[in-house]
Amino acid sequence: MTEASLPNRDRGVIHNSTDGTRTTTGTTPEDLETVTIPAGALGPTGAIKITGVFKASGTNAAKSAYIDVRDDGGGSAQQLHTVNWGAADEDSVEIEIVFSNEGSETSQHADGRVITDLAVAAKSTPPSLTRDTTAPIEIVFVGDVTSGSDTMTLELSRIEYLGEAPS
Repeated sequence: MTEASLPNRDRGVIHNSTDGTRTTTGTTPEDLETVTIPAGALGPTGAIKITGVFKASGTNAAKSAYIDVRDDGGGSAQQLHTVNWGAADEDSVEIEIVFSNEGSETSQHADGRVITDLAVAAKSTPPSLTRDTTAPIEIVFVGDVTSGSDTMTLELSRIEYLGEAPS
């Protein structure tokens, strides 16, 4: 687990990992990386952009990639975005999400998009969330394959602090 830092609440990248070693052959969703956003870091109108690049290898089964948010230390996760793609496809999928507080540290909105050349069935981002960001929250990058002979790798995870909306 990594803790992001927001020194002076300056805009910019607060987490960036490109080591490509976070891999699973798991047939149930597996956390590939967890990044903790410190308590109160977003303020009432702050926003972060979350990016995950997932690469699948193997052509035996369907693959899935997720980005979730959950309370620090576990608890129930809420999927911000999910992408599923077919067994024959070996390629990268990029998920990008803007997660923002909407005037309150307990009311959020998330907008997501998927960047890929694959034909995917993407789950819509939930229109509203109710995480308490006065406490730490975790951004979780998750992957799975339906055949243990295929592999899912998190090639890049990045979180960028976008600042607070003007008042």
